[in-house]
This record gives sequence, structure tokens and C-alpha cells, in this order.
Amino acid sequence: MKVQAERCRILLLADLHRRDFPDTPCDAFVRAVLHNEHPDMVLFLGDMLDRESCQTVERLRSGIASVLAPLRETQTPFAFVFGNHDYEMVPSETRRHFGTDKASVKRRMAALWAEAGGDLFLQPDGISEAEGYNSIYYIRDAHDKPCLALFLFDTGDKLPGEETQDYVTESQQAWFKEQRQRQPGIPAFVFQHIAVPEVFTYFRPAKRHIAFRTPRQKRQVQLTCPTAFGERWLQPPYRHMTGEMCERPCPPAVNGGEFRTLCADGNVKALFFGHDHRNSFTIPTAGIDLVSIPGCGLLHGYGTPQIRGAGVLEISLAAGSYTKRIVTYYEAAKYPNTNLTVLRKGKGLERRSAQFYFYAQRIAGTLARIGK
Repeated sequence: MKVQAERCRILLLADLHRRDFPDTPCDAFVRAVLHNEHPDMVLFLGDMLDRESCQTVERLRSGIASVLAPLRETQTPFAFVFGNHDYEMVPSETRRHFGTDKASVKRRMAALWAEAGGDLFLQPDGISEAEGYNSIYYIRDAHDKPCLALFLFDTGDKLPGEETQDYVTESQQAWFKEQRQRQPGIPAFVFQHIAVPEVFTYFRPAKRHIAFRTPRQKRQVQLTCPTAFGERWLQPPYRHMTGEMCERPCPPAVNGGEFRTLCADGNVKALFFGHDHRNSFTIPTAGIDLVSIPGCGLLHGYGTPQIRGAGVLEISLAAGSYTKRIVTYYEAAKYPNTNLTVLRKGKGLERRSAQFYFYAQRIAGTLARIGK
């Protein structure tokens, strides 16, 4: 993709979990951000569709078209990477139309996204079908010279026979190394749905049960989970972290060595991921920023409008440096000429009101379906 300006602006949308067509609050939010932020491209970080939207092939087509509708209005190009729900929630009846193995299902689903996107879908500069659908995009300057590499990794769903998430495998890492040898030295950014286990690097082991209170939550939050470093209680890394951590991260319990591969490259600037709907933190680790993007979908998923939103990423083409902002539903309501007025702050709109809005919208969607 060629960028004429000195900076490339990318809108990051994670965890839409689209079921209803249309999902009015989410559509209004995405439209508001697109019209006011004017991104050069949109990157979907997985879990775009969910359950009812995957029952049949036609439902899949309708769901994809609904997700892309706001992008068509602004003619914003897009790319995507699959999340665990994009495969887990596809019924076996639908999968049989795509093939017998997971690779065939992912290939056909990727083709549906490309077909629905038409001219808006950014054709990758390279594709690997190892363990899913992986792609690479080169951002080119005004002289058509590659100056940035964007890697999109498929983190799969669940490990066979396990309850833990899958990870970026050795074959995917080998593809990454091969691509880097073709364009060595240019800065790279990695995007995927699920975090790496090294997200816990700055957490300290605790000898006893620990709970903490997040800045926006009054209730206590407990941090314990199986990680690639063993089962243990953990403390949040406030000293190193920026942004908000409103739930514990959920990386795979198996460390496949992805982060070590990225560190060995020497020019990977940041790794962006979703999956944890209420997190928007950045943790610098061994020269690479681990960046969590909150969930964007409002009706199906967890988290309130104070937390859920999108990421706005601006990358300098010359320096390879970047800045990241999180635009929540509340902040998008401050945009001029937006129809998110129900989410505006003021006159005592608090968390309870936001939760009421959330459930009211779900009830309205259910009644609308019953009415049909």
C-alpha cells in the first residue's frame, strides 16, 4: 500500500463479535471514528463474527457485508486476521461446505472476506497458509519504496484436546524469517488476535493470594492463570505499564517461541493484539512494545462503553516510530456531527447508565428478531 504522507494512520478494530445485522451502536461508533480520524487503512484483529452470524454460508456473507458497510461509505481499505471465534463458532454444517480440514476452512473464509471487500480489500504482498491465514503488507512511500512491514499472524483457536489457546507455530515463524530476509532492515509491526506469554514478563510472583483494584473498577480483580511460566499469582506491572489493564491477559499456556523470534529480528517495533476486551495497555518488553487493543463490539461481548473502543495507530514512515491512542465509545461521542449522543458524558451518566444502555440495546435487538 502506498502512502503519500509522512505518516501512516491505521485504525485497529478488535473483537466485534458481530451477531446482529446491523449492530447499530457498533456501526455508529465505527462510522464516527472513520469520519473523524480519516485512517489510511483498517486492520481487523480477529473475532469479527460470532455464533448466529456463522450458521450458514449466506449468514457469513451477510455478516461480513454488515461489518464492512461503514468502510464502504468512506472507501477505506482494510486487511484482517482471524481470531479464535472466527473458527470456533462456525458450525460443523457450515465447515463441510468449506472442506474437511482447518486450512481449507480458513482459506474459504478468507476468500469470502476478500470477495465481500472487493476493491477495498488490500491484496497482501505475501500469504502463508501455515497453521491458518497469515499475511504481510508493505507500506510504501511516495517513491514506491517499502519502508514498513506489517505482519498479520493467525493465532488459531484452541489446542487439540486442550482448553488453552493456540500459539504462533514454528512454521509460521519460519515464514516470518523468510519474508524478513527479502526486505531486511525495515521496521516491522506484528498484529494478531492473542497475546504472547511474555506479556507477564514484568509481573512478579506472589506467595499469597493477591487482588487489586483497577482505576475504573471498584470491585477487586484477582490475577491467576496458567501461563507458559507455570501456575502462579501475579501482580500488575504498574511501574512499566501505560494504559489500562481491567482483566488479566489470556495468552496461550504453551510458549511457542514467537516472541524470541521477533526479538532476534531486531527491527520489530511492536506487537498488537486483542482478545481481552477490557485491556488497553502497553508494556515495553525487550525492545518490543506489547500493545493490547480493547474490544470494539458493544452488544455481544463484555465491557462497558467507558472501556470498549478502537485503537488509532500512527506510524512515521521515516523513523519507524509510532503513537497509539485508544478511542472509546465515550470519546467518540465527543466528535462533532456524531449520532452517539446517548453515550455523551454529562448530567450524571455513570457506569450504571452505560450498563443499562448495553442491556437495553440487547433487549431491543431480541425484540426486533422476534418481531420478524
